[in-house]
Amino acid sequence: MLDDELAAVGRVTLERLHSPQRAPWAITCGAYGITFHTIYFSEEGSARTAAEAIKPLIERIGAVAEELGEAAWVREGEMWHVAAPLKAAVDALIERYP
Repeated sequence: MLDDELAAVGRVTLERLHSPQRAPWAITCGAYGITFHTIYFSEEGSARTAAEAIKPLIERIGAVAEELGEAAWVREGEMWHVAAPLKAAVDALIERYP
């Protein structure tokens, strides 16, 4: 139904599920190499509105990652984590669309 790539930063895809387990509409979105998230909706209108609202959130994640460069990732022992500003941008998406 909708599949938008956002300036090589990420993608927002809205689809109608053929055998919905949770709801008949799903948005899959992500910022390449950083995060991937799926949100379910019971109504097409709500899903379309959310898909448009999610685009700037994904673009913001990409902008923060680009701004931070290599500092976007912090190594702690054997683990890698996203830096606090990038985590805040990702959290803004997840908090608004859990």
